[in-house]
Amino acid sequence: MFWKWTSLIFFLTTILLGSFFISNYYSFKQHHNREKISKTFEKRLKLDENQKKKFEAIDKDYTEKMKILREEHKKLIDKLDSETVSFSNDPRSAKEISRQIILHEGKMRELTIDFFFNLKSILTDQQKEEFKKIFKEKKNRKRSNRMSP
Repeated sequence: MFWKWTSLIFFLTTILLGSFFISNYYSFKQHHNREKISKTFEKRLKLDENQKKKFEAIDKDYTEKMKILREEHKKLIDKLDSETVSFSNDPRSAKEISRQIILHEGKMRELTIDFFFNLKSILTDQQKEEFKKIFKEKKNRKRSNRMSP
């Protein structure tokens, strides 16, 4: 009996510490990726001062809203995790949380789409062409990352 409880406590502690370190790592990584993306847009699109101010406002609004959505999303995932390992044999609650996660991911996707359309609205025609190139490069990088082992 002692070993069962000790093993369970060790297992749960490992999961909690692991998720803590992983979430902090990804939070750090997302912050630096966001800065890198912002610099890339400013540099490659050759934004003038007025456009830079508008871009910073759009980017700041997007970042703040996305941060809130990500925190809510993480809470839902944690809730699903705790529901999954609970002693309940009824999957309805876990399925409902799963549906909420899917809806939440849709909100995050919509916010990203709004960000790109707001960004495009401040660009000149020449900058829009460069924006298309950046977007295609980003999309191709994601695809190649998914295909690599």
